[in-house]
Amino acid sequence: MLGTRKIDPDLNTSKKLDEIETAIHSFLKPLGFKKHGRTLHRFVSGDISQVVHFQTGPSHRGETHLLFVNLGIRVPECTLRSFTPEENPKKYYREYDCNIRSRLGTVEGKAESCYDLRQPGAAIAEDILRQLRETVLPAFDKLSSREAILAHRRKYPYLDVMNDHLILLEEAMIHGRQGNTALAGALFQRYYQLVDDGKSIHSDRRVNQGHLCYLRELAGQLGIALVSPSVRVKKMEALFDQLLRAWQTEPGAFRKNGALQEERQILAAYMDSGLWLSDYTLDAAGAFPPELKRGVLSEDGLYDFLQKTEP
Repeated sequence: MLGTRKIDPDLNTSKKLDEIETAIHSFLKPLGFKKHGRTLHRFVSGDISQVVHFQTGPSHRGETHLLFVNLGIRVPECTLRSFTPEENPKKYYREYDCNIRSRLGTVEGKAESCYDLRQPGAAIAEDILRQLRETVLPAFDKLSSREAILAHRRKYPYLDVMNDHLILLEEAMIHGRQGNTALAGALFQRYYQLVDDGKSIHSDRRVNQGHLCYLRELAGQLGIALVSPSVRVKKMEALFDQLLRAWQTEPGAFRKNGALQEERQILAAYMDSGLWLSDYTLDAAGAFPPELKRGVLSEDGLYDFLQKTEP
C-alpha cells in the first residue's frame, strides 16, 4: 500500500494513526486487549502477554508516514531466564519485551506489511483487521498457555521469526518454571551442545563463543551442571543399570516408591530432550571409547524400560 506521492505537509500522521488504532482497538477490546499508547496488550493464563503494536517509520529518514504492525507473545521466564515467578510484573509489556516476535504480513508467509498513511485510513484498518482475524488471533488463541506453547509453537514459524533459534532454550525455561527441572536441565544441555557444535545461533564462531560463555554463566545461576557427552553417557548408564536391577528385583516397586520415579524421570528427560538421540548419533560415529559401557544407548533398551515403568 505504499504510495509514490510526496508527503503532504498538512498530513497529521499521529491523528491518522489514532483513527486506525481506535478502529482496531474497538475490535480487540472485547477480546481482552487494553490500549497503552500505541500498544494493544492482553494477559492470558495469568502472566503471558500477547501484543499488537503500531510503529511508524523513522523520522530521520522522513518516513513517519509509513506504518508497521508488530506482534509478540511474552512468556516471563523466557525473557527473564529464570525458573522462579516474576517479581513485580508490569501492567503491560511492549512488543520488544516479547520472546515470540513477528510483524503483520510475515505471519501470512509474505513480506511484512508496510502501510502508507497517505492512503485512506479505512482501507488500512480493514487490511489490518483481516490479517488479525485470519492469521494472528487464531495463533494467539492457540498459543495461550505454557502447555500450548510447548506443544504448538513450532507450528507457527511465521509468528516466530525473531527468536526461533532459541526455542529449545526457551522450552527449557518453561519446563523449569513448571517444576520439571530434570527435563529443563536436559533441554538446556541439548541446546548448549548444539551451539557448541556450531549448529545454532550463528555461523560466526565468535558469536557462538560469546553465547556459550553466557550459557555457562546462566547454567550456574539455574543450578544446571553442564557435562561432556561421555560423562553424561557414563552417568545415564549407571542410573539405567541401577533402576533396571530394581525393576527386575521388584517390578511393582516403581508404583510405590516415589524416589524411584524421580530417578526414572531423569532418564525420561534424557530421552525426551533429544540428548539421547544426540549421544546415540555420536556413538554410531565412533565418538566414544570402546571401553565405555553404554547399554543405555541401545535402540530399544531405554525406551522399553520407560514404557514398562510408566506410572
